[in-house]
Amino acid sequence: MNNKLGTLVGLLVLLAGGAGIYALFRQGPPVAEEVEETLETIVPVEVAQMRRMMMHDYVRAYGSIAPDPGFGASTPASVRISSPADGLVTEVRCVVGQEVHQGEVLFSLYDQPARLAVEQATQAVKFAEENFQRQEKLKEVQGTSAKLFLEAQQQLDSARNQLNRARVELDLLSVKAPFEGTVMEVSARVGQTVGQTETLGQLVDLKRLVANVRVPDLEVTRLKAGQRVEFETITPDISSDRQIPDPTGHVDYIDHRVDPNDGTVAVWVTLPIEAALRPGQFVRARIVVAEHGDCLVVPEESVVTTPEGQTVVAVVHGDEAVTVPIARGLTEDGWTEVEGQGLTPQMRVVTVGAYGLPGKTKIRVMGP
Repeated sequence: MNNKLGTLVGLLVLLAGGAGIYALFRQGPPVAEEVEETLETIVPVEVAQMRRMMMHDYVRAYGSIAPDPGFGASTPASVRISSPADGLVTEVRCVVGQEVHQGEVLFSLYDQPARLAVEQATQAVKFAEENFQRQEKLKEVQGTSAKLFLEAQQQLDSARNQLNRARVELDLLSVKAPFEGTVMEVSARVGQTVGQTETLGQLVDLKRLVANVRVPDLEVTRLKAGQRVEFETITPDISSDRQIPDPTGHVDYIDHRVDPNDGTVAVWVTLPIEAALRPGQFVRARIVVAEHGDCLVVPEESVVTTPEGQTVVAVVHGDEAVTVPIARGLTEDGWTEVEGQGLTPQMRVVTVGAYGLPGKTKIRVMGP
């Protein structure tokens, strides 16, 4: 009995020793207390220099080129040439694309009856003049009455008026260009019978073109006559492998009606004579509604808004970036107008990496 008890106690001691050794290996060797080190944060950034430049504000517009419709005292730059009377086309003296001068004959109608009427009226004037001259001589010697002299004078005036009308009617049968321009359409043909006011062709003065652009009605209040308009089109000159610079114009007329289909208002813009544009050509335009000269500007991406809603830029001072509150103005072509205390054109501002920088941060400038 005592032997069994001793054996049991020995087993318990052995098990306790094994458990202690296992626990010792599980715990591992003692670890020294970790010492936290305070590391300085350095943010990699890209920078750019402030500069001064002219800034503009624009209203965008889209439309097409058209002949001047004529506003105020100006006449339309496009006209449909119509027949002055019923008749037969005997001559077509123009072709599409031809440049013609004012008064140049474009179409001729059958005019034999009108020529005959002029000849008859000419003979009538000749007879009336001879009769009047005879009455004048008789009047000098008191060989005629005042009544006969007055009748002779009236007959002469009537004959001259008739001759003038006949000449006008004959002249109308030669349809002339009302102004200098380019023939854009020829619809009449030789041998064709036409009615009065029927269209024979179209003439356009390509030196008097305008742009008919559409502007959202909410922005029309920013427009006024005379504002400069820049067209964002570049027409290649194939003959010389060069590009013709974009033309500029001026606001001439602002319509008072809003198109209910798209909520836009028509604006007519005059174009310079040298504009390399053609009727019907689509254009993009920007109307200059504000212009600020000699502004301090920074790249647009350098202007950020803090979580508190403050607009700032991060100015570089040595190896640090310090945020400076600013008031922003116009933005154009990737640059933004800014005003802030102590800002000068010589300063550099953070561009890439500017968002989220604290008030003062160590930086490392990347790139050149």
